[in-house]
Amino acid sequence: MRCFLPIRYISLNCEDPFKPLLENCRAVVLAGGTMEPIGEVKQQLLLSSGRDISVFSCGHVIPPQNILPLTLSHGTKVELNFSFDGRRKPGMLTEVGNILLEIIHLIPGGVVCFFPSYQCLSDCKAVLLKDGILDKISKVKTLYFDEAGRKNSDDILGSYASSIQRAENNPNSVNTGAILFSVLGGKMSEGINFSDNLGRCVIVIGLPFANPSDPVLQEKMRYLNGNIKATEGGRTPGQTYYENSCMKSVNQGIGRAIRHINDYAAILLLDRRYGTDRIQGKLPKWISKHVQKKSNVTSVKTAIKNFFSSRET
Repeated sequence: MRCFLPIRYISLNCEDPFKPLLENCRAVVLAGGTMEPIGEVKQQLLLSSGRDISVFSCGHVIPPQNILPLTLSHGTKVELNFSFDGRRKPGMLTEVGNILLEIIHLIPGGVVCFFPSYQCLSDCKAVLLKDGILDKISKVKTLYFDEAGRKNSDDILGSYASSIQRAENNPNSVNTGAILFSVLGGKMSEGINFSDNLGRCVIVIGLPFANPSDPVLQEKMRYLNGNIKATEGGRTPGQTYYENSCMKSVNQGIGRAIRHINDYAAILLLDRRYGTDRIQGKLPKWISKHVQKKSNVTSVKTAIKNFFSSRET
């Protein structure tokens, strides 16, 4: 019997392929919509070149009153920690449902919830189904779930949009729209626009750190630690890369809801770690400078209620 073993080639050093460009150009401009955190870009591509490096961030076209970024460190009963070990604690995943029940009736249109992995989404779905919480949520927002391996997302997005439109056409209905449960790093979090009523609130549950036992990740971190000096608060380059990769996925997801100058949305980050200065410093500046740290669900409800009430006037 034959046995086939896959072989992967990965680039550990991204500086060498980039060197000819730096050597042959008078100036190089790197531009993008989701480049934060940008520290590792400078570390891995530019530092050894000896060239002057300027970083310019022009913010966002929307006025600051059009976004409501919130972090929440405590749920209805426990401190929120959706790390791999934390979310296994009794009641942690139930908190997701409890928080949703407290706020979704205050949010018009669509709500998009991003989980750190499909396994976490599946586990949370099972817990909320068992506890009867999903049934309660479905009375306020029609439920939609992304699935691992889904090749075409158009069908679920079409149904999600139709549910929101029906609710908009029936303002007296108890159902106020739809809620989409998806995963950071999946198709729904990159390249999909949840503009206007399709995404009046983006909720991120936990941080999507990669599996630390992944051999590709381990080799990348080992290479960085052996070839680049520690510069960020004493953290090794490998640790910085690991954290930045996570936060770039978060930033991609939360940017799905703000798509034009008149758009508006609330952003809710559920995990005590989002309240730390280091993690907040890796959010886009147009978000991080307006973040409000909340320690209880009541204060989040008040902020969300006031935000959407102001949009109606």
